[in-house]
Amino acid sequence: MTLSIRRLLLTILLLASLAGLLLIGYTWFILITDNLKTSFSPGITMVWWGAIRGYYKTDLISTLGILTFYTVLALAGELILRRRFGVNQSSEMFFLRLFLLLLPLQAVRLTVLYHTDLGLTATRIAWFGRFTGITALLNISLYDSDMPIRRSAHILGVGVLVSMAIAVMIPLDVTQPMGNLLYRTGIDTSLALACILLEILAVISLAGSGVARMNNLYYLLAAALLSIIVGSELSFFGNATLDIIGALLMLMGTLGFAGLIRRIYQWL
Repeated sequence: MTLSIRRLLLTILLLASLAGLLLIGYTWFILITDNLKTSFSPGITMVWWGAIRGYYKTDLISTLGILTFYTVLALAGELILRRRFGVNQSSEMFFLRLFLLLLPLQAVRLTVLYHTDLGLTATRIAWFGRFTGITALLNISLYDSDMPIRRSAHILGVGVLVSMAIAVMIPLDVTQPMGNLLYRTGIDTSLALACILLEILAVISLAGSGVARMNNLYYLLAAALLSIIVGSELSFFGNATLDIIGALLMLMGTLGFAGLIRRIYQWL
């Protein structure tokens, strides 16, 4: 994957993130001014994988809050990382930036508030962004395992296609809209196993690079990646308490990861 293609891909996602920020800002405005009129009426909320409870009115604010964090983190992270890492060829930083810029795709969930007919499509796009983001993180580990960058790029491409296929084929229950602006899937357990196992594989593979290279910094890099992964897992569904913990973990993991990459490549 050439540097020009990387920049083009990241720029497209950056523009999409800006569009998401506008949608989030508009939603906050009509919510604060009490002008939100919607026919979307959820009855349940998924707190985390398999943990279901009744819908609270505050669930919308929690979900909107974490979507705001995702988008701000992605935009700020991309602008800062582009300035500090844009001139080098670090594939680790490219895949991290790609992961961050995929987070604002979750903002598409908000469209269900304005047109409930878009709910199923929005849910599928949200899951597509989630699986593609996990694929990007997995590519970090594969690259650090001395896989040639071209093969790593091929795996990313295949991962995008697989993520798209999964998103399209996920069975959704139209009778169970949830407070986190998603429709409940009919395969929650399978999705949970797929996501968590891939994330564990990414962390273990990156830690294994530390063993192979006999470099302790890779253990710290794996810990930073774990922080990002756990944070994204906790915050995905939009529960207030888990959102705060998840946001802090993602922020610390992102900062730690970027700093460690600079140390590993001696960009001091």
